[in-house]
Amino acid sequence: MESRVAKALVEPPPCTERFQTSDVDQAQEAMLRNYYPLLLEPLEHAFSLDMQVVSAGAFTLGRLRYGADVRKDCGELGNAFHINVPLDGEVLSSCGHQQVAATPSMAAVFNPRGRTVLDVWRSGTTQLCLKIERKRLEDEVARFIGQPLKRPLQFVLPMDLASAHGQRWLHALRLLSDELDHPGGPISHPLLATEVERLIIGALIWGQPHSYSEQMRQPGEILRPRHVHLAMQAVDAHPEAAWTAGALAEVAGVGLRSLEDGFRRHLGMTPLQYLRAVRLDRADEDLCGATPETTVTDVAFRWGFSHLGRFTEAYRQRFGRRPSETLRRSPSARGDSRS
Repeated sequence: MESRVAKALVEPPPCTERFQTSDVDQAQEAMLRNYYPLLLEPLEHAFSLDMQVVSAGAFTLGRLRYGADVRKDCGELGNAFHINVPLDGEVLSSCGHQQVAATPSMAAVFNPRGRTVLDVWRSGTTQLCLKIERKRLEDEVARFIGQPLKRPLQFVLPMDLASAHGQRWLHALRLLSDELDHPGGPISHPLLATEVERLIIGALIWGQPHSYSEQMRQPGEILRPRHVHLAMQAVDAHPEAAWTAGALAEVAGVGLRSLEDGFRRHLGMTPLQYLRAVRLDRADEDLCGATPETTVTDVAFRWGFSHLGRFTEAYRQRFGRRPSETLRRSPSARGDSRS
């Protein structure tokens, strides 16, 4: 499995962009290029957008200011979590059934699922807009609790920036936001960029309430025997491989019974149940980020599911919906809806 250090050394350097326009179509294209497809609706005639963006690793951070009141309907974000931090003014925001009036003391944390709408972004209000790759964030939570996520990771929408947790997260974010004005900072070095990324994500998942907060605070969740860790590493690196329990035991250097006992004791599942959970998560990521050519069948086969009906049922049990439903929700896909 590729080490974190090796991965950092091949990460591309941060990419920055400065963009200004008074054309709504050009503004929507810039949002698609850097963030998501969305419907941008000016609520006044004198429209303008001033945006600076830096992309590094799992992050895209922009500082955006509109010269008119606007409404933004992003639909479901799908492959990303997103955090808006107003530097001034107020932005009325919602995600699913949650709502918040985002201000300099109250950020908004948007989930991949649930319609994301910024009902009123006030003219002259500047926001830091942070996009985080969904897989990167979910992988960190899974690493922390020591097992794959069994249900969607969902954050509470309002983030209290005046709290101790909020202040710590803001401090971490400034290491990234400084790059907007002073390029060449810590994130220009791959290894330091990786540490900044972990710091921002760590402060977020520890401080902001979410669906795994309680589980993260349970002691002893991370401590696992070496042979369990080795088998998990092998699955995480190549979940599409034709693993058997015996093959995983061989990788881990123990007998089959020892491996299965270790998985049950520390993860509450067998090695093959863990393999299926990882495969389902990867399939879900592909469906959420589907292209127009993507089909449910292709995704199922890609991740080692040879029986489409069984894949559909296992997916429904894990995510509460059929894979074809996820595919239809993907902004750019027209899916195979036969399952």
